[in-house]
Amino acid sequence: MKMTKILVALTFMLALLGAPIGTLATEIHVLDIAPSGSQPVPDSIVVADAATSSVVCQGVNAASKSCFLPDGSYQITVTKAGYDTKPIPLVRLSSDWTAYYVLTSTAPPPPADGGTPTDGTTTPPAGQTVVLKSLDLSADTAKPTSAVDVAISVKNSWGHDAFDLVATVSIAGIDSGEDLEQELDFGRLNNKDTEDATATFVVPIDAKEKKYDVNVKFEWQDEDSHQFAQAGQRSEVLEVERAGHEVTLTSAQFTSDSVRPGEQSQVAVALSNIGKKDESVRVKVQSDDLGVQEFSPVFKLGQSEETVQYIPFAVSKDARPGRHVVFFTVTFNDGKDTATGSQVINVGAARAEAETLPAVTVTPVAVSTAPGNVETQSRTPQLDDNVLFAVFGGLVVIIVAVVILMRTTQTAQASKKRGQ
Repeated sequence: MKMTKILVALTFMLALLGAPIGTLATEIHVLDIAPSGSQPVPDSIVVADAATSSVVCQGVNAASKSCFLPDGSYQITVTKAGYDTKPIPLVRLSSDWTAYYVLTSTAPPPPADGGTPTDGTTTPPAGQTVVLKSLDLSADTAKPTSAVDVAISVKNSWGHDAFDLVATVSIAGIDSGEDLEQELDFGRLNNKDTEDATATFVVPIDAKEKKYDVNVKFEWQDEDSHQFAQAGQRSEVLEVERAGHEVTLTSAQFTSDSVRPGEQSQVAVALSNIGKKDESVRVKVQSDDLGVQEFSPVFKLGQSEETVQYIPFAVSKDARPGRHVVFFTVTFNDGKDTATGSQVINVGAARAEAETLPAVTVTPVAVSTAPGNVETQSRTPQLDDNVLFAVFGGLVVIIVAVVILMRTTQTAQASKKRGQ
């Protein structure tokens, strides 16, 4: 109102200067543009002269605007991304005036069957969306085959509850030119709520040495199944680095969980060449406790290649039962560099020696009776002639001994009678 008084006073002074200048002394009025009820902040408020279409007053990112204008006709237009442009009917300004506006969202209406709209997704208005508050990497640089965590914090500033909210985290072009993506499902995120989540990526073995953008995209629905999409408001950069010579031992797995003393086993050793050069590689398997020291043949491993080497070994007969550590040494770069690892194997008790001979199974032979054959299935076995001779000789000896004994007894009795 103070400005109005100044303009009125200026007009009055101009009127005193005479007719030629007095023609400029038109009365100034206040035109207020304000929202009707609770409305989002518009991107712009523009007032144009109806006669010349020239802009005479403008406001940016403001809910309301006051303009000081002379008598005349004016056109007011209010704009907001995601809302229909609001042209207010022509205002004929001859006194102070207040014009009200109502913004209407351009979100598609729900389909008749209550399903998902078929006309795509809608980007919500600026300032009213799902906000990516933070985006943090566990490391700014990484080697091929290494893991990188991407932690995000998400706030719902949309003004409504977001349903089925999914954040897609991606590392652009890192996988042979394709994006690596991982979805984080937040479910329902209530208005003004904040939630955190983490995506974990493994850098591809063939990732090139360069910087890659890490981005986030949001997709969700409102309670009427309208689809919305919004790109994250920030991104980060992950840089992939490679050493001149580097081979990693990614895993070692025994073919069996346990082995006995004196027995053989086998281990599968997985290797990756994440350096810049092709390598000649050899793997050593060693355990002093188990009496093991074995080597693989020397083999070629090209840049960005992976392999699995199967190496057999025998456990000493004197190995003690229990858990023992087996060590692995990978030699490369003409023997100048090594990579190491270890794995635990369980040694069981030695096998006991067999204490008894295995039982012998006797299968009886059946004798069939053919026509005209007087033999039967069961008959008295025939004795060998030598056996019969031995038995007969034994009986003769016994009879002779009995006869001699009887004669000796009779002679003794006769001599006794003569002596009486």
